[in-house]
Amino acid sequence: MDYLAEFDLFLENHIMNFANCGHGSVGYLSNAVCDEFIIIMGDNLRTQFIQEAQVSTYFALIVDSTPMHVLWISSLLSLGMFYWTDTS
Repeated sequence: MDYLAEFDLFLENHIMNFANCGHGSVGYLSNAVCDEFIIIMGDNLRTQFIQEAQVSTYFALIVDSTPMHVLWISSLLSLGMFYWTDTS
C-alpha cells in the first residue's frame, strides 16, 4: 500500500495518519476498498497494455496456466512483450 500511496494523496494521508500508531489505535482499509484498488489498477494496466500494443510494431502475449491438483487452484502467468521501431 505504501507504493500506491506515492500516487494517491488520499491514501498517502491515510497511511501517514494511521500507520504504526502503536497499541490501541487501529486504522485499516476494508476489503471492499482493497478490491476497488485492485480493479482500478487492473483497468489501468489493461488500458496501458492495449495502447502500447496498438502503437508497437510487433507484440506478443504469452499466457500459461498451471493447475495445482493438490490445492485445487490454478496459477496463471501472463507476459506481454513489445517491440518498437524508431520512426524518427
